[in-house]
Amino acid sequence: MFVYDSLDSLGGAANAIRLLTILPSSVDSPIECRLDSHQISVDEIPRACGGVDIYELSRAIGRLPRYEALSYVWGSIHEETEISVNGQPHRVTKRLEAALRDLRNQDSERTMWIDALCIDQENAPEKSVQVLLMKRIYESASQVIAWLGPSSPVGDMAVEVVKQVGGSDDLLTEGIDDGVNPIRMVPKVLDDAPSLSSIVFENGDRWAALRWVFENPWWKRAWIIQEGTYADDLRFQVGRDTFGVDSLANIISSRDYRMINYGELNMQALCKPLTTVMHERSLLRNDDFHAGFRQTVSLMSLLSRFDYSESSDPRDKIYALLNLCDLDQLDITPDYSKSVQQVYQDTAAAIIRKEKSLDILNDVRRSMKASSISASLPSWVPDFSVPAAIPPIVLLSSRSSGSFSAAGDTQVDYTVVTEGRPATLQVSGYEFDLITETFACPPEESFQDDSWASIVREWVLTARHGAYPTGGSYEDAICRTLLQDRIRSAKERITDEDFARLKRSFSAWVYDDNMNVPALKEESKATGTVHDQAEGPQALEERWNKSVYKSIAGDSSEFKKFLIEKWEREEIRRRERAELVARSLQCSFLEHVKPRLMGWKMAYTAKGYVALVPFDSQVGDVLAVFAGLSVPVVVRRLEAGEDRRVKFLGTCYVHGMMDADPRVIEGLKDKSQVFTLV
Repeated sequence: MFVYDSLDSLGGAANAIRLLTILPSSVDSPIECRLDSHQISVDEIPRACGGVDIYELSRAIGRLPRYEALSYVWGSIHEETEISVNGQPHRVTKRLEAALRDLRNQDSERTMWIDALCIDQENAPEKSVQVLLMKRIYESASQVIAWLGPSSPVGDMAVEVVKQVGGSDDLLTEGIDDGVNPIRMVPKVLDDAPSLSSIVFENGDRWAALRWVFENPWWKRAWIIQEGTYADDLRFQVGRDTFGVDSLANIISSRDYRMINYGELNMQALCKPLTTVMHERSLLRNDDFHAGFRQTVSLMSLLSRFDYSESSDPRDKIYALLNLCDLDQLDITPDYSKSVQQVYQDTAAAIIRKEKSLDILNDVRRSMKASSISASLPSWVPDFSVPAAIPPIVLLSSRSSGSFSAAGDTQVDYTVVTEGRPATLQVSGYEFDLITETFACPPEESFQDDSWASIVREWVLTARHGAYPTGGSYEDAICRTLLQDRIRSAKERITDEDFARLKRSFSAWVYDDNMNVPALKEESKATGTVHDQAEGPQALEERWNKSVYKSIAGDSSEFKKFLIEKWEREEIRRRERAELVARSLQCSFLEHVKPRLMGWKMAYTAKGYVALVPFDSQVGDVLAVFAGLSVPVVVRRLEAGEDRRVKFLGTCYVHGMMDADPRVIEGLKDKSQVFTLV
């Protein structure tokens, strides 16, 4: 079997890379390759991460032989075959072997950098250093080939459709306008190019082919983010046919894509990975405007933006993003000798230290399903391996806007204790209440068939009577709690005008004759437009008797029949309009709350507050505010004492306690307690 030569003779893994040459042969011949090591001479080494200065490295890589780089889905390690490397057998996945077969020329050598072959994957120290070089390796490649799969009927048609809709390479417009939104900076579709709707939606096979491109597993790979971002010339390949990234970019920048109603299909969600990669590519332009974005991007922001990505090694959910962010003072270096748990723990601690903030606690509860990784992590460390299905109380994009201020202007006070495993996070805070009653949490699958709404409606049926602790009614408190007191953008607090509109929507949704919610019943009676009774035959007869038409026409059966039928039609239309208004109001409220309730349930506290708490919260759990954190938290006592040890359950919404309650602020400043999160 093939054995890798050490890179030590060339100055070590930080100063050398390997390049693979695919030897020419006929289509059906076995794959034969040559693997050569090349030294990278670096004059200065001022950077700690990997010991490589990125600018010198870029110049050094530029002196290497001309090469291309491959970006692809590795495939299952349980489905392997053999190729020949330097005359020796080497085990690779069947998917990589298929890619090499499509990439191989029949009459000339082809030099490429392929991570699975150019890095000794069994050598953890070498791998840890080499992954930090990948940014410049892909940036300096003459082309980056994103291999989507072998030739197939759907794949071959996909290439044809992309070229027709997005324009073939020789027809694409040139240049990008300066100073515009990044998504608009991709080239525009030519006026005479076929429209997306005419090509795709008039032919089911063509639509299936285009969808095959956007749903290809390649888009979910964690590593493609930097591979696609830093590629100077990114090309997609299916079988042996290719098209450029600009062809795809043209599709998502076309007016047809943005304006046509595609029914239930969410084209924006389908194309999100592409638009994200195009956004990152646009930030690499050499202008002052985008340079600002490059300098300020944080690892936490990247982890949130790309949480949908996947990797066969969970550690790569972190390592694949390091080259995209500012590593200064972050103190994270790839180390494949560490366990997944240790990597995630160290990452969370590094983010807290770098940002001097506890905002990462907003992202701890990511899924209602426990994984083997999350079960072994400290309660304050997010499981970065899974996408965030549970929406946080405070979105990452709005954390700097100050929408909530539960801790007022207090400063964060924390200590990360890494001695021993697992590490603990000690924070200053103030316990202000206890959970005394909780309600059923809608299961995850209920958000697929909308049965969640009936479960949440049961919460409303429990509305207490009397005044709420901070003023107003319990009905208003529940309504605001379900909305988390935010408008649709989720970045701003709801205004009184918006709340009045949504409260009507809330009432239209929960009102039922069998309900005993006096405030809602009275409101519905007052409006009288949605649930009032239709006019029956007796009412119509009385209306005829009182009308001026009877005195004019008498009891003329024909005219009376005509008029009553007219009134009946008008009544039907009125009722239909009322029902439409009711449904519209209900939809308005439900559309606002549905994206926010996955993984949350309602609770009452000992002091009478209404709260939205994590799905596994229970009676007796503690509500607290941590110094410097904008929202309250739920913790579970494990030990008593001065440094109380607690399990962190998550952040929460407590109506009336989101805006620097004086008693909480006094407690944080004068009666602060130390919580040890384990």
